[in-house]
Amino acid sequence: MLGTVLTPFSCVHRLWCCVGSTVCFRLILFFSGFYSIKTEIVSLRRRGTASSPTFSVASGDIIVSNWTSYIDLLYMAYKWNPIFTRVFPAQSKVQIISLWQAIQLCAAVPVLSCTELGIHPNDLWTLSALAKKAKQDHLGPILVLPEGTPSNGRALLQFNPIFKDLQPNDKDLCFHIMGLK
Repeated sequence: MLGTVLTPFSCVHRLWCCVGSTVCFRLILFFSGFYSIKTEIVSLRRRGTASSPTFSVASGDIIVSNWTSYIDLLYMAYKWNPIFTRVFPAQSKVQIISLWQAIQLCAAVPVLSCTELGIHPNDLWTLSALAKKAKQDHLGPILVLPEGTPSNGRALLQFNPIFKDLQPNDKDLCFHIMGLK
């Protein structure tokens, strides 16, 4: 009820949804046996750098990650409450999906084109357009799973060509690369 009342105020509505979903997903993870979740930020730079790496995510940021199971998706929903996406390599675009649809992708065969699923191409987004909309409307970060299917967590699968349309001068885009084991 309160979430509906706060809908016109996008920042407050997002905050309310984040708090509610954080509590809900953390409880789901807790009752699934994940009492504590160890996270580690690793820098690709050599030792001796003065600053430690940070992983601060804001609305409109793009999180690029692999995934091994539905637990990874629940963890990401708990951590950031992101916009989940499905990648379509034939169109080099993404579709906004719900967490439940993302969980269903764990057991689905990857598809190459949106027409295979009967999805109209107008319902797809480019990453830059979706990032701009998410930042403008405070919708949260965007989670891109470029492998298109869960992996075993030991190596990366070949990425779908979702990033080929991005330009080097797209300075408004902020990427966070994440790997799960």
